[in-house]
Amino acid sequence: MNIQEFLQSGLLEAYALDQCSDSEKQLVESMLQQHEAARTELDAIEQALEQYAMAQAVPAPPAVREHILKEVGGNPAAAPAPGPQPGSAPGISLRIFQALTLVGVLAAAWLFTQNNTLQTTVKEQASKIAELEKDLKACSDRQEQSREVYAQLRDSDTRRVPMTTNGKGEGYVYHNPLRKSVLVDLGSLPVPDAGKYLQLWGIVDGKTVPIGMIDVRSATSWQSFDAPDNVVGYGVSLEDKPEGSTDFPRVVLMLGNII
Repeated sequence: MNIQEFLQSGLLEAYALDQCSDSEKQLVESMLQQHEAARTELDAIEQALEQYAMAQAVPAPPAVREHILKEVGGNPAAAPAPGPQPGSAPGISLRIFQALTLVGVLAAAWLFTQNNTLQTTVKEQASKIAELEKDLKACSDRQEQSREVYAQLRDSDTRRVPMTTNGKGEGYVYHNPLRKSVLVDLGSLPVPDAGKYLQLWGIVDGKTVPIGMIDVRSATSWQSFDAPDNVVGYGVSLEDKPEGSTDFPRVVLMLGNII
């Protein structure tokens, strides 16, 4: 993984939120030692989290100070109180103790609220990071599939197989005997009605061999299957079940021979 892929992978955010596995932590710490850009990015992430936490902080109620001064007999605008009079120390000490206890309770409640807010934020960020990682993997998988499709279509051993029904309704598959693979051009096939499904078959020794179900509603334009040994042609059938037929095609839509 190069530095650009690493910075875009979401691992630094997960590391800052302590959401990494042991192996991921080792990778992050290794990249931090090797690349200054990784350390700079981590510092920026940590500062952003800190600023967010501070921005979400809930200040203590403004009446707390007045309430404490009232409890101890003071006044926010008044001059400093005179020294204690004989016999008054125990009462003042008790009021001060009560005021400090109240401050402690309020501070604990405030800290508890802040902790809950921060924990919620951390969970939300972790969820977003997980979604980003999922999207990143899906994107990477699509790119890999596109590279494989392009490579097979460019391969000189690949043969385009037109498939028709009585010379009509042309569709295409692309067979490569060396790769033992067949690509189905989904855009060339008809979309079946609801409750109907398409299945790909191979013709081997004069018999039909099931290959797999065709998903013409897929977001991609191609679907790849393993090609049977000694296949001489392909067919597409219309089936009533999503798992297709296991013995022979129910309704044959298209057939084509490998030339």
